[in-house]
Parts: sequence; C-alpha cells; structure tokens
Amino acid sequence: MKLLLLLLAFIIMDGVSFSQSKKEQIEILTNRVDSLNSVLNAEKNTSIEKSNKISALNTNVTKLTSELQTSKAESTSKQQEIGNLKSQLKIKTDSLALVKAELKKYNNANQIVNIPDANFKAYLVSNTAINTNGDNEIQVSEASVFNDTIDCRSMNISNLKGIEAFTALTYLDCVDNQLTSLDVSQNTALTYLYCGGNKFDCDALKSKYGLD
Repeated sequence: MKLLLLLLAFIIMDGVSFSQSKKEQIEILTNRVDSLNSVLNAEKNTSIEKSNKISALNTNVTKLTSELQTSKAESTSKQQEIGNLKSQLKIKTDSLALVKAELKKYNNANQIVNIPDANFKAYLVSNTAINTNGDNEIQVSEASVFNDTIDCRSMNISNLKGIEAFTALTYLDCVDNQLTSLDVSQNTALTYLYCGGNKFDCDALKSKYGLD
C-alpha cells in the first residue's frame, strides 16, 4: 500500500512538472507571437508612411510636370512674340532705310552746286534752260539733267568748278577765258569740247578723254 501511494505521488509530481513546462512554453510562444505582431504592425505603419510619402512625391511630380509644360508653352508663345517683333522691326528698319535713301536722294537733288567763279555762275543762273526754277542758284537736280550746250566763251572766267555737276552735258565751249585747268572727268556724256585760248593744254585734255 505504501508502495502504491509512493508511486502515485511520483506520477502526480511528474504531471505537475509536465504542466508547468507546457505553460512556460506557451508563454514563450505567446511572447514571441506578440513580438512578431509588434514588428509586423511597425512594418505596416512604416509601409503606410512610405506609401503616403510616395503619393505626396507623385503629386509634386505631377504638379511640377504641369508647371513645366505651362512654362514651355509660355516660352514658345514668347519666342513667337519675339519673332513677330523682330519681323516688324525688320520691316520698319527697311522702311526707314528706304526713307533715308529717298531723303538723301532728295537732299542731293536739291543741293546747291558750288560755283565759286562769279562770272561762270552769272552765266549759268541767267540761262533759263539750266536755271529752270529761276532762283539765284543752280541745284544738282537742274545741272544733272541738262544735256545741251554750255557756251561761256570770252567771259573772263578763271575757274570752271561746278561743271562736274553737269553729268549729262554734251557740248562745252569755254574758249578764251582765264582757266589754268579743267576737270571734265565727271562729264561722261561730253562729246564736244572747245577750250583753246586758256592757260592749259587744251589738245592734251581733249586727247586724254577722246573728245572732239
């Protein structure tokens, strides 16, 4: 009987020991599960935070892309506007150049021919075929179109300066004056030249320009 009681006592003690061991194992496993749940929750929170950041970044990228496209469109519009302004500027510049050219032409045409010799000037001004506007000067516009004869012989002229403005002149007679030189290089239409009785070699001058 004692032996049976002793054996029963051992069995009970071993069961208690076994129960305690299982409980400890369950507690350990429970702690591990809790730890894993904590890690999992932390990861979930981190993932959500990262997802929110990524979403915010995507929003910013979309906004910046839109702004960039708008800037490009505005830039293209500005470039077109600048191109139009350049075209308009060129047109106005060309027009201004034409106006300046016409103004220069007008000024040149109305420029007074410098005729320092009083006797030569008096002859030209008194010639109504030359002095068509009847003033006391000879304009370039008057001299350049005159294509007839200048006959100023024996008028005591010492300087024929101003004759170069008569680019269409065909006949010049300046015989028996006080000329020491004569320049007819600009009188490209001149065919007949009479210049004897002056103080330079008339024949040499005529030969130089092939004049009769």
